[in-house]
Amino acid sequence: MPNFGHYMRETLRLKGAETRAICREKLDRERIKRIVLPGAMGGSAIGVGVLKMLLANQGFETEIELWPHYPAPVRRLRPGDLAVIYAYSGNNEEQLLWMAPALEAGAQVVGMAVGGRLEQMCREAAAPFVRIPGEEFGLAQPREHLPVALILLMLLAGETGVARNGARRFELDEWLPRVDAASRRLTALAESHYNVDAPAEQSVAKRAALFLNWGTDDPSRITNILRTRDPVFWISALYEPIARRLENQFGECVEHPASAKIMPEDMHNEQEAYTQQWLETVWPIGEASGAEPPASSTVFLRFQGPLDGRLGVRADKLFGDALAGAPRIDFQIQDYGADCPMAGELEAILFCDLTRAFASIFRGVTPHYVHSMNYIKHYMATIEGTPGSTGTY
Repeated sequence: MPNFGHYMRETLRLKGAETRAICREKLDRERIKRIVLPGAMGGSAIGVGVLKMLLANQGFETEIELWPHYPAPVRRLRPGDLAVIYAYSGNNEEQLLWMAPALEAGAQVVGMAVGGRLEQMCREAAAPFVRIPGEEFGLAQPREHLPVALILLMLLAGETGVARNGARRFELDEWLPRVDAASRRLTALAESHYNVDAPAEQSVAKRAALFLNWGTDDPSRITNILRTRDPVFWISALYEPIARRLENQFGECVEHPASAKIMPEDMHNEQEAYTQQWLETVWPIGEASGAEPPASSTVFLRFQGPLDGRLGVRADKLFGDALAGAPRIDFQIQDYGADCPMAGELEAILFCDLTRAFASIFRGVTPHYVHSMNYIKHYMATIEGTPGSTGTY
């Protein structure tokens, strides 16, 4: 998504005043103690994780929660909650099924979608609804909608006071110049480092896409396009949503499994499995017969960031020593300074989005159709208890 920064600015221009007015005129902001996005998954949920990451890395604690599950008696909304029913299409049952529990709990509700059944349900419940930009931006898929979701959720966080750094609230007006600077930096980076027309040797995303598919960024060394690799993304917990974004989008768009490993937790546990793949020359069970293990198909992408600190020392030892023989590429999350905060993390997401797009193209996959997912959604819409459906997802 090379126009990530542009979409952030356009969302603020088109929907900023409307969203602020809803918060100030239709919500009881004094009652709001927490924002919850119930049922949000996939492209409709990633904005929450990214927002929490961006604010946390600027020192803000946030009372914003993502509940990526269906309604269940063990998780109840409260009167002090603002339930944001956010669904790109407005027709996904995992979000729509939360409308009734939210109203019954006395929570305030805001719906956000391009339309669909959610708009009608909000109208029936006299709940505010924000029609989010979609195809008029050329964004026809939920996964492309991240910059829009990010700005809308940032507006809600600023207006409701659920993000604080000590006694200091996150005030969007105060941060707007820096958010704007970050969005413009992204636009410039898209042209200089992530231009889709750049040849592979000049494009970090194209090289990463080749490597994650086939273990090499040199097209001339790909001798068998059917022998693909299994990518693993290593990243600090401080930047987890970046790797989750690539993990989910690789599975959906490239149609190949990938996994995100969050450091230091997965270094403490799962690194053992990978080091044994590379350190052992024979399986103990086959040692007597001289059998050798098959070559590992795993390739690594390691994200490094300015907040890694001591974790970086530990990761350097792991990847430079125990996993020295494993195919790996690195991506450096940049620190662009106090006047342009958040830009480094957003650049990493831009890198992820373009990498999975190129990986899809190189594998001959068309990432606009999710047949299996839609099949299941249409099936669920036929089951009794589904809160209506237009048949469009």
